[in-house]
Amino acid sequence: MELYRRSIVVDCHLDSVLDDGYIVKMLESGVTAVNLDGGDIGRISEKREVIKGHPDELMGPVTTVREIRRAKEEGRIAVFLGAENAEEVLESTESSPNIGRLSSFRALGLRIVQPCYNNRNVFADGCSEKADGGLSNAGLELVGRMNDLELIVDCSHVGVRTTLDVCENAEFVVSTHSNARAVCDNPRNRTDEEIKALAEKGAVLGMVAFPTFVSWRDASRPTVGDLLDHVDYIDDLVGVRHVGIGLDLVEGTRVLGPVTLGQGLTRWPELYGMPDADGFYRYVEGLESITGLRNLAVGLVERGYSDAEVAGVLGENWLRVFERAWGE
Repeated sequence: MELYRRSIVVDCHLDSVLDDGYIVKMLESGVTAVNLDGGDIGRISEKREVIKGHPDELMGPVTTVREIRRAKEEGRIAVFLGAENAEEVLESTESSPNIGRLSSFRALGLRIVQPCYNNRNVFADGCSEKADGGLSNAGLELVGRMNDLELIVDCSHVGVRTTLDVCENAEFVVSTHSNARAVCDNPRNRTDEEIKALAEKGAVLGMVAFPTFVSWRDASRPTVGDLLDHVDYIDDLVGVRHVGIGLDLVEGTRVLGPVTLGQGLTRWPELYGMPDADGFYRYVEGLESITGLRNLAVGLVERGYSDAEVAGVLGENWLRVFERAWGE
């Protein structure tokens, strides 16, 4: 717990409702920095207003590692912004990808952008597409512009070919919230080929707590130990320096239930499975809330990882990538 308290703790993908109560919960959790899914211009504006309205608790949108470290020193939470679907945030169409708008969103604090979300769009094929066509011509242009702006390309919901194309063409790459497919055979997880390509680019993969990305169990929820199996696997494959946290929590929303069949996550049963008998999806036991972050630290220590390795997974590995892209 002392190691956890003194460490920088980064959750690199958070979709929870950022209200007063949740900000208190975040402070209690010990998290240092979070990547909020910015979405379109309206959602980015909402996030910026919340940050502005809580100067004693929040700092951001941060765009440097120095700010994240300062937030730790001051007992505040650094907030940085990402977008899970470039087509949505740029309001892109086949005839007008609107890639030139990226600079405006960068000025608003956006620093991580994913080409597509599960399905195919103007830029790329997502992980639910059987065609697996990779980046389109517009997608290659998007990545090139992101390189110019020192933005990080996220590969969490994209297809295998898209990940490999991104790794070939992008300067800065991550997978903010996805696990190892060899441990849990889900298209939302990354294959060995992808993990190796990501590692060669210096990328980090954020371990995600959604149940079907951890284990395809029918009767019982996955445990923290099951998630740590993904950490061990990636460590054996490319090294634990390429592992971080990206729980993908959605606290305060109705995403997890009660779910109406044919809507929400049930549109992709091959990725998310189906809710339980009560109509709910349930996260890894012990990681269903941001207050459970410390359970990962305990588990890593129990698995024999060194203090430096634990601190890396908790946050320092992310900071290494951010510093390359954003500077100190």
